[in-house]
Amino acid sequence: MAQNISNLNYTAKTSSKPKVDVSIHKNPLTNNESSYAKVVRDTSLPADLIATVKEKENVPLDAASLLYTATLFKEACVKLLKQGRAVNLFDMGILYLTANGSIKTETPTASDVPDLSIGFTPSSFAKDAVKDIDVRVSGISNNSPVLAEFFDYDKSEYTTEFSASGIVDIQGSFLKLGGEDSGVWLAQATGDTGGYDSSSMIPVAKVVRNRPKCLTVKLPDTLQEGKKYYIVVRTSIGKNGSKQTKTIREGVSDVAVSIASSGGSSD
Repeated sequence: MAQNISNLNYTAKTSSKPKVDVSIHKNPLTNNESSYAKVVRDTSLPADLIATVKEKENVPLDAASLLYTATLFKEACVKLLKQGRAVNLFDMGILYLTANGSIKTETPTASDVPDLSIGFTPSSFAKDAVKDIDVRVSGISNNSPVLAEFFDYDKSEYTTEFSASGIVDIQGSFLKLGGEDSGVWLAQATGDTGGYDSSSMIPVAKVVRNRPKCLTVKLPDTLQEGKKYYIVVRTSIGKNGSKQTKTIREGVSDVAVSIASSGGSSD
């Protein structure tokens, strides 16, 4: 079997040069006036991928067959990952296993190895595909809370997979809590498009430290392993970090976080 799939390459045709929207935010990790751009995510669903394939002329499969074929490939990827193998996703990049967290013992054994997770390395082919996209600035940050990084004290590392009921730093800018409706919550993610359930948000157990660039919180013990959550911060403290305003501002993490397994393997 051929080791590459160059014969499957497909360049989508567009009527105009593509653009992506970005928002501009002050860099919370520096003391100068530098800022960073954050791409506004526009997630394609499986139906969008299938519709894009159907744009190509003479595709011999209908939408239902394409979806069935995609499901077979997904099942094959999961099977290979469960065998401990890395997976080449059609030359778009490599899915691979990674160990989450650090080892604290001097003579580690297999039981000391952190829980495994998934990493992804995009290929040069995929990186080249986005080189010519134009950028369109959609707005400047309005001083709403910016959640940039998360530090788990049990793991002693920056991560998005937290220890159960652990202590976590939320680092960013405009984070200081104040006002009647202020607080920190975790809202369960709804699908893979950045949505979350705002009707049943879970408040953190305790706010240990409350500063403009860092909130230290204790996670509640009601979070479920394997579930994805977005972190929501609400505050009415102004830009200067001390004066309370009449407007409540909300910030939501760009990425969903999860809770690591509290125990090791039972094997």
